[in-house]
Amino acid sequence: MSMNTTLVMNAKGGVGKTTITTNLASYFASRNVTTTIADFDPQGSSLNWLKQRPADATKIHGADLATRIGTTSLQVARRQIPRETQQLIIDAPAGPSRLLLQDLLARTQAILIPVAPSAIDIHATA
Repeated sequence: MSMNTTLVMNAKGGVGKTTITTNLASYFASRNVTTTIADFDPQGSSLNWLKQRPADATKIHGADLATRIGTTSLQVARRQIPRETQQLIIDAPAGPSRLLLQDLLARTQAILIPVAPSAIDIHATA
């Protein structure tokens, strides 16, 4: 079984990365696609959202990878990701290190870059 990886990232914080991550995860899980959220963000908001989901909701696995920023590649971090995962959604931290960013980009099939509708955010993203 192959795994599709979607990276949700923006160097700036507060643009909706976690909101998009959790909505995508909900979408795939509701269609019985085995889904995992890899939360690289130190705030851990995606994992907090997973804890608050109703017990009868379709399972979405969560992998806490925030403590590994700068020290571990996604390849090593995948040990926390179940083998049966079909859709991996990565909630990237704001301003990831160059090495982490390079590693994430090399292993990703889709990239979403949310941008808040303000001149400052658009400039920061560019």
